[in-house]
Amino acid sequence: RRVSVVSDELAVQAGYSDKVFSWFYDQGRAFGVWLLLATQRPGQLPDRLREVFLTMGTLVSYRQNNPDVAASVAKHLSGGDGEVSAGDVMGLPRWSALVRTNFDDARLSAFVLKVADFAGDKPGTLSRWGMGR
Repeated sequence: RRVSVVSDELAVQAGYSDKVFSWFYDQGRAFGVWLLLATQRPGQLPDRLREVFLTMGTLVSYRQNNPDVAASVAKHLSGGDGEVSAGDVMGLPRWSALVRTNFDDARLSAFVLKVADFAGDKPGTLSRWGMGR
């Protein structure tokens, strides 16, 4: 059995304490806890929680405008055969994300993923999802 914990805005869910999400990360796997966490501003997370968030198995980041946050994200996106710089994170084109994941206990190199503009192309999106009229 598995328990899924989904948080769309981790900074709000965690409030002023990182203890619950840190426990989920450190001990949750033993209890079947599966985390799917998101935040628009990792710089707002307490230090320990930001470290938990950025070291999860798969990390997806959109463009970051804060140089300190971009450097931290870049450090955690790097690995495998490639390195990611803060400039790479800050210079991502609109509708693009950097993705890093693990496979077979090995960290794969980060890659750029082009993301669709779902809101800007609602008819096209619905059509691609088989929901168009």
